[in-house]
Amino acid sequence: MPTLNDAILRATGGPTVNDGLRAYYNDQGIPYGPLNDMEHTFLRVQMPTAQGTTNDLWMQYTENLGYTGTLNEKLWKYWMIAAGVGAPTNTVAPTVTGVPSSSNKLTCNPGTWLNADSISYQWLRNNTPMIGETGSQLTIISPYIGDVMKCRVTGTNIIGSTSAESNEVTIIP
Repeated sequence: MPTLNDAILRATGGPTVNDGLRAYYNDQGIPYGPLNDMEHTFLRVQMPTAQGTTNDLWMQYTENLGYTGTLNEKLWKYWMIAAGVGAPTNTVAPTVTGVPSSSNKLTCNPGTWLNADSISYQWLRNNTPMIGETGSQLTIISPYIGDVMKCRVTGTNIIGSTSAESNEVTIIP
C-alpha cells in the first residue's frame, strides 16, 4: 500500500508532505500551526466535547464513526479522493495463456490496471470459483477435461476494488 506521504505528494504535486498535510487541515478550517497540534485540533473540531491526547481523541473518533484504521489511512483516503483517484480501473483485460491440456499449466496475466495497490486472482471452472485456486497459475488435471476455465483478477486500493475476467479456455485431452 502506498504511504500517506506518497498519496499527499501525488495529490498536491508537492513540494513537501508537510505542505500537503497543512493544506488538508486548512481545508478543514483548522488554523496553521505545528502538524501534531493541527491533528489534535482537527479531532477536537470533529468532537467538540471530547477530551484527552491525540491518540485518545482518535480512538473516540473511530468508535463514533465505526471506522477502523489509522488517522494516516483516513488522510490518505481523503487525498486519494481529492486527487480524483477512485477504485482501480482495468484498461487491458486479463488473459489466460498456456496449453489447455492435462498436466500443463495455465497462466493468468493480469492485464493493465490503473490505481491498483494490489492484484489478486481467482480461477473459475465453468464460471464457478475454484476453492483454493487463487494464484496466477493453474495446473490442469484430468477431471478438468471439457471444462471451461478463466481467471478473475481483482485490483484493490483504499477506495475500493474492481474485477475483470479473462478469455475462456476449454480444456482438451
